Amino acid sequence: MLRGECPITIPERADQRFAFCSSLAHHLWKGPENRQQQRLDQFFKISSQLTSDFATLALLDAMAADSSRERDQKTSTLFCHPAFEAWSQKHGQVFSQHMVEVA
Repeated sequence: MLRGECPITIPERADQRFAFCSSLAHHLWKGPENRQQQRLDQFFKISSQLTSDFATLALLDAMAADSSRERDQKTSTLFCHPAFEAWSQKHGQVFSQHMVEVA
């Protein structure tokens, strides 16, 4: 799905959606560097079809990293993507609530 080679299919069961989001975030950063933009485009296209709780989970998983430098780089890449504004309009309230709870 991140390569855009098959239709977006969101699992119905919550446990499968949880695994799906984790896998989506993991594979976002894998693969050839010259295809990263395509994976990012697809990530936002896929997450636009998720409910806000799962879209937030996918984004938070995609931001996760072992070092603060890597986390900042991933976060910047995601937040600067042209599709992030639309993502934020759709899912931003749940994302913001989560960030307040973490802080």
